[in-house]
Parts: sequence; structure tokens; C-alpha cells
Amino acid sequence: MALNLFNQFHFSFLLFLFFFSVNAQKNKDPFARSARLPDISIGVGFNQNTTEKYKVPGGSLVFNAMYFDFNRRFLVGLDFTKNINNRSSTIFIPTRNQEIGDVGNFKRLIYNSTIFSFRGGFIFNEKLFVVLGAGLEKLNEFKEYNAHDSDSNLPFFHEETKDSSSLFYSKFGVMYRFDKFISEFFYSKRGIGIGVNYFFGD
Repeated sequence: MALNLFNQFHFSFLLFLFFFSVNAQKNKDPFARSARLPDISIGVGFNQNTTEKYKVPGGSLVFNAMYFDFNRRFLVGLDFTKNINNRSSTIFIPTRNQEIGDVGNFKRLIYNSTIFSFRGGFIFNEKLFVVLGAGLEKLNEFKEYNAHDSDSNLPFFHEETKDSSSLFYSKFGVMYRFDKFISEFFYSKRGIGIGVNYFFGD
């Protein structure tokens, strides 16, 4: 319930960012309603998950949308992050009352990760920005097993534990603009990452 409300708030906030930026441009020049696009960007990034606690193997994709106010020298935006190799329980058909642990050796606990976060930052100049982010990470827990039989079709398999956790998430980074493109380098509680945004303004 709380996560659904959080998702709805993110969507509403994204719409607010767009219409706020459009109105801001209109207020600058009432005769230039369609003269230029608002100072917004959308982007995608990759985060390598290096954190060992609450292990999320592999990498995650990061999607974001931002609004830039160059007069007041600040930016705001939203991020959505999801791990690429999203795990699901391996289909297990038992024989002779077997349990999944009877055909595999427990290896470790791993997690699927979904992150919703806000970002804000300071605009140093037309090209260089510093960004801070904070939000909520939802983790779904899985047990990972190595197969007993080396000839098995699956070298390892997963069992969902039904346990989930919600953790505070934070990140910080720098962004540099090249004309219509903005490169991003960031560090978060999940690891390190890079990204690129397309800038719609002038």
C-alpha cells in the first residue's frame, strides 16, 4: 500500500515538473509561449552493484527526469532504478517428497532491488552540476543454490523466501553538459555508475 502511494506520488511529481517548467518559460516572455522548450532532461544510466550487504548481483538500470532552473541555479528530478537480472523462483518439480535443498547446496542470499528516489542539485554554470539524491529501496530476498549434479541443466537455481526489506537510499554525483547531452558520474549505496541525459532546452 505504502509503495503504491509512493509510486503515484512520483508520477504526479513528474507531471508537476513538466508543467512547472513550461509555465516558468511562459512567464519569462508572454509572447514566446512556443519559442523554446523548457529546461528539462531525461536520461538513462548504469549502476554496478558492488555493495556486499544485501547483495544484488550484476548491474542496475537507472532512469531519470530533471528540471533545471538556471536563474536560481538549482535542479530537481526523479530517479527509478531496477536491477537488470531480475530473479524469480526456479520451477521445481519434486520427486519422492524432495525439497529444493535436497538437490542443491545453499550458496548465498541475493536480492532483487527496486529504488524510487528524488534528486536535487546545484548549478555551478551552464555546463557543470552537482547532484544529491535520496529515496527508498525495496529488496526481495532469494536463496541461491548450487546444483548437486554437475550434469544438471541448471548450474544454480533460486528460491524466493517471501521476505522483503525497505531501506533508505542515497547517492551523489557530478554532471557535465556537452551541448544537448549531459554525462553523469555518481556513487550510491549500491555502488558506482555512469549515465547520459538528453537536454531539451537551449
